[in-house]
Formats: sequence, C-alpha cells, structure tokens
Amino acid sequence: MNTSGNVWYEVTVNDSLVFASDSIISWTGNRTRTWLTGYSTNTRSDDSYEIGGTTTLTRANGHVFTHTITTPLKVELSCNYIESGIVTVTSTSFTGGSRTIDYGYGTGGCDDQAQVTIGSHTYVITLR
Repeated sequence: MNTSGNVWYEVTVNDSLVFASDSIISWTGNRTRTWLTGYSTNTRSDDSYEIGGTTTLTRANGHVFTHTITTPLKVELSCNYIESGIVTVTSTSFTGGSRTIDYGYGTGGCDDQAQVTIGSHTYVITLR
C-alpha cells in the first residue's frame, strides 16, 4: 500500500533484442501502476489505475527515444481509452522538438479525443 492506502506495483524493464552482433535494440525503464478503485471487488469493470514512469528505447542505429509520463495516465477498465494524462517522447533523432500526447483533451472522462503536439504544431486526433 502507498501512503494514500492504494495498492501499487512497479514494473522494471531491462531488455534487449539482438539481431546480429552489431544490431541490438535495448529497452529500459520503470513504470508504477497504482490501483485507484475496484481492488476490493470481484468486478473488473470498476477497476481504475494510474500509471507513471519513464522508459527508454535505443534502436540499432543509435537513435534514442525516451517516453516520459509527465502527468499520470488514468485508465478505467470500463473505458476503451486512456481518460487523462500526458506522455512526452523525446529523441536525439527528432527535428522540430519533442512529441506530446495529452489524453485529457476533449470532453474529459471516457472519450476518444486527444491532443498531439509535435514541436510547435498541435493537432486533435481521434483515438481508435
């Protein structure tokens, strides 16, 4: 239990794929998943989680991509979409700045709208 009384667990990844001696992809990171609601019931549809953390992917060509959850993602199993939260992706290979997706855009709650920012350009997208 955390200080708020919620069950939580951490997922740590330190993995790689080796395609040849000079072609390796690595993935490292830590994510924390906090169970907000539904822990004490047998019904999965009332479960909700908050997810935070950072992961890094290094491609065989040396390009590095870092995915940082800057505002925790809120996931309710009764919804097909992430309800809120912000993820920022930075990379040594990007031109024009980082990429950010804001799942809290739209009506809020369970909707299929998000906002993507690439450098100084912002787009509204429909999630599938």
